[in-house]
Amino acid sequence: MKKWVVIFLTAATCIAAIYGIMLGIFYLKIIEKSERELWRITDYIVFQPVVVNDLFIFSGHKADRSINCDCVYAANKSTGEIVWSTEEVEKPYMKLGATSSNSFSVNSYIEMVSPKKDTIYISLFYYGSGDNLKFALVAVRSNDGELLWKVDGEANSDSLANSVLEKSQIFVFDEQGDLLAINSDTGKEIWRNEIYDHYDDADIWFSYYKDTVFTFNSQTDQKIKAFDAETGQSLWESDQFRGGRWNVYIFNKTIYLVSPPLDDNKLVTAIDLETGKKRWDLVFQDVSGFSIAAGDKNGVMFFITKYEGGPNNFHELAKLVVVDELTGQLLWKFNENFSHGDFGYLINGNTMYIGTEDGFVFSLDSATGNIIWQTETGHFPIHFLVKGNALIVVYEEQYLSLLDLATGLQKWRLDLDIDKSWSILGEDILGINSDTIFVVGNKDQKIYAIDINTGNQLWSWRHFLPVRSYYEIELLNKDILYVDQWPRWNFFISDDLVGNNWYFALKAEP
Repeated sequence: MKKWVVIFLTAATCIAAIYGIMLGIFYLKIIEKSERELWRITDYIVFQPVVVNDLFIFSGHKADRSINCDCVYAANKSTGEIVWSTEEVEKPYMKLGATSSNSFSVNSYIEMVSPKKDTIYISLFYYGSGDNLKFALVAVRSNDGELLWKVDGEANSDSLANSVLEKSQIFVFDEQGDLLAINSDTGKEIWRNEIYDHYDDADIWFSYYKDTVFTFNSQTDQKIKAFDAETGQSLWESDQFRGGRWNVYIFNKTIYLVSPPLDDNKLVTAIDLETGKKRWDLVFQDVSGFSIAAGDKNGVMFFITKYEGGPNNFHELAKLVVVDELTGQLLWKFNENFSHGDFGYLINGNTMYIGTEDGFVFSLDSATGNIIWQTETGHFPIHFLVKGNALIVVYEEQYLSLLDLATGLQKWRLDLDIDKSWSILGEDILGINSDTIFVVGNKDQKIYAIDINTGNQLWSWRHFLPVRSYYEIELLNKDILYVDQWPRWNFFISDDLVGNNWYFALKAEP
């Protein structure tokens, strides 16, 4: 019996020693820095990065959650050292806000940097008594984080930048349901309009567009209201639109109401921006996913997806319908019968690029839908980027290629293990400066730099983690590439060793 105990203890000791040696090796490889790396941030979770002058500014929180706040932080662009934060600014809201094991008492969202780059506008979200979501907007000085002014209420993120650039104003709904116009430089109230008896962000939509502020309450009066941005005076009210929480879009001369997301049949109502009068209704049947975008001239584009198959053979199909925004009359369609399967697309001025699941890239006239050129690729193009006379194409199957923008002829193609299943698609896959493409290869867990003219690899970079991880290209600013690394499926190794996510600043030049 004693013999087996000794054998067991000896084996356990050996296993523990081997495991300890492995962890030691892992630690040394993890902390190792390459020559390409300028700095790394490991003790903060980074979101919404932006470079302002000599500072790298982001919203996020401390990895150890020692501060009950998702705050805004500024780091030295050259060293990554934190130089200021909004923790003190947000302390009063931390005391008010409720918290739980997986959330903070106050969360921050960077709305924009002022045109002069001297001010940062930040929205704060926190829960008051009774789990009521509350809002505030603060302006801080970009060089030191000093509070300039604050206003209670929610700003509209989609239109805030436009209102600041065009009017030097920010529009806010306060808790009492009043719409306020705020001077973006001073935070002073310009005008106030009592519109609703209270504000509920789930029911009330509002936005600034072309010298007008529009509001819509889907639960009370169910009317769109228009107000002069300069004075707050009422311009018009629409008829009632019943049916729940509509999605609202504004393009060109029209407001579009789209029926709630859970409806399989989508009702789209077009409303004249100048008068509030309804122009037309359209119904799209058997819709699983739905999005809308401005087309060329008077066209408006409806992107429609539906799903087929079950849990084990799930498949997405897509089609495009383009109508005249003034009349609702059909202008053109693409993939009406889903013969091409799913597709990805890019709208670039008066030209649209579509990559289809059956392996084609189409260049289309946005106004007419006429085919300018068509190229067979043999693989599914899912993301596009235009640079000069080049169309850069990312494929679902892991490839990257460059096509001539005028003819569609392929100049080069690379297999970089991009791997859709591991990466965040779209802008997080690609970055580009004057003559270099930066691309994520998440199957091989590398960042690649590619010469745009030749397709030659200039360099690659990888940071070792002993668990599966994926990269996101967050930001490219002049000669610095900012990359986020997220560990995946970390069941056996301590988070203290692997971390939640690591953030890197890399030298972009060869």
